[in-house]
Amino acid sequence: MTSSLNYLKEPELKRPIGIAGLPGIALIGKMANEYLIQKFGAEKFAKLESDKFPGWAIRENGIVRDLNIYFYKVSIENFDKDLVLLTGTLRYRIFSS
Repeated sequence: MTSSLNYLKEPELKRPIGIAGLPGIALIGKMANEYLIQKFGAEKFAKLESDKFPGWAIRENGIVRDLNIYFYKVSIENFDKDLVLLTGTLRYRIFSS
């Protein structure tokens, strides 16, 4: 089994703090990270791919999308650290088994 982190653009990070927000109980973590992504104009920089992910897709607004995990960089003015947000369509339990 293989997993890979594919960089869309390799970011320069200053003292990064990671926050994972995946679907699960009421989608709270995913919604919180999506809010931060929109609020601060986060930059998507990587996609996690693995053959451990289930072999199916989801349909959103009539569009079929693959299961995914993306990483975003958030730089906040006057804050000495960057945030790395992890979000996607996979439930957190796939990572805990």
